[in-house]
Amino acid sequence: MKVLIYGSGFIAQNLIKYLKVIDRDIQITLLYNKHKVIEAEGITQYSMKSEIDDILLKEKPEYIVILQGNSFVANNINIKSSTYDNMLNSAIFLEKIYGLEVKKNIKKIIVVGSASEYGKFYDIPIKEDFTLHPTSLYGLSKIFLYNSSMYFIERGLPIIYVRQFNTIGIGQRDDFVFSSFSKNIIKIEKKIVEPILKVGDLMQERDFLDVRDTCFAYFLLLKKGVVGETYNVGSGNYISIKNLLYTIIKKTNVSVKDLKIVENKNLFSKEVSLSKRLHADISKLENLGFKPKYKLKDTICDILEYWRKNV
Repeated sequence: MKVLIYGSGFIAQNLIKYLKVIDRDIQITLLYNKHKVIEAEGITQYSMKSEIDDILLKEKPEYIVILQGNSFVANNINIKSSTYDNMLNSAIFLEKIYGLEVKKNIKKIIVVGSASEYGKFYDIPIKEDFTLHPTSLYGLSKIFLYNSSMYFIERGLPIIYVRQFNTIGIGQRDDFVFSSFSKNIIKIEKKIVEPILKVGDLMQERDFLDVRDTCFAYFLLLKKGVVGETYNVGSGNYISIKNLLYTIIKKTNVSVKDLKIVENKNLFSKEVSLSKRLHADISKLENLGFKPKYKLKDTICDILEYWRKNV
């Protein structure tokens, strides 16, 4: 099995580890943007600035996972940079694949989009065929990616499109809400900082999935996913950010009564009125055999232990 991963962020790094555990003989090629993978044994790595055509012809991947993008919504501040980061790079890569004979070797291409494409608030789990409502530049750029993927599907590329809900776990940047809460609460637990926690809008509701389960979902899609289809990847459950915060606190030695929580809704993006809840219907993925292994409490305990060792 020869897998090429386009993008070297949080999910990509974990996917490489996961694939190596599943089968050491899997040949992995990584096209990285800024950072190589640290644990790189048995992995061939190239910068995205390399001659992509030459790499594809040399490595002849059978499977491709496209994970390139800037998933931190607040960093998507203008349409030019957001579109470039989250759509154009990947669309150009697909165009290169389409123009080469090597495409005949490729069995499946997973293109990873986002739950932000749904945007609008729904009080029921979101199915893949729900209407898309871009309520952020990030969501808009990923809709562009979806449309680009549909274009190349019509031209014969074996693409499976993923709408990824919130992924959490060790290795995620600490400006994402789950990792940020965990790190800052551990700093309070260790008395490194005063017991004051600054937060955004706690009324948001999100579907969180452990990155290890996300990797399992991608592997399952490479094996069993239907080309041309779109799949939600999430836990199938949701929790408010407020409940998430208090669940994290309960797993530490920090007392709620001694903690001052300062809420600033301006820290969150302005699209909150339309995207208060993002809750995945994952029945389509479940039909392929997907079942999350890691409970939210397990992920919380793991990441708290990580930050105890690293702050």
